[in-house]
Amino acid sequence: MNIQVETEPEKRQIAKHSLLDSSGSSVEEMEQGTGIRYLDIASGETFDYQLKSNSDGLRMLALFGARTLATNVASGIRNAAGGGGDSKEQLDAIRDRFTLIDTGVWVDRSREGGPRIDQAVLATAALNVMVASGKVAEGERDARYAKLLENWALDPKKVSVAHSIPAVRDEYAKLSGKTARTVDDLAAMTA
Repeated sequence: MNIQVETEPEKRQIAKHSLLDSSGSSVEEMEQGTGIRYLDIASGETFDYQLKSNSDGLRMLALFGARTLATNVASGIRNAAGGGGDSKEQLDAIRDRFTLIDTGVWVDRSREGGPRIDQAVLATAALNVMVASGKVAEGERDARYAKLLENWALDPKKVSVAHSIPAVRDEYAKLSGKTARTVDDLAAMTA
């Protein structure tokens, strides 16, 4: 069941959120949902809401969600860049996310807590770093590339591990045409 938990500062669970299908049953995936359930744990009472097609409510919720998603994507870029991330990076990430939505991909499952990462480019970046550091021979590049993508397909969290390595992250930014932040950028903020 897809449940999100709302908490108070002392981390006490106060509510459960679920997605519902048209029959009112809980479902796992957003793509299956047509409504929501809010369960207040203290009282045990629930509030269910089903979307109505072509309604003002649907339009309002869609616009609220679109605005919130755009803000969250931009915030993710800023947070991943340690409070940085230029406007172009943020807008590119927003465009990429909404392009996914327009192709029918509701949830960017490659994100898992961070901005969307192009795994093919990340694998190339990782191999560039490994070859340059002597960890992988140039002749092994193709086999290692395929192995990285295979491992990431089996465990998507490993994508974040690869992206968390500073040299790989910097190479990824370079290959993606993004500006990698440096200590010079930080020093300029204190000048």
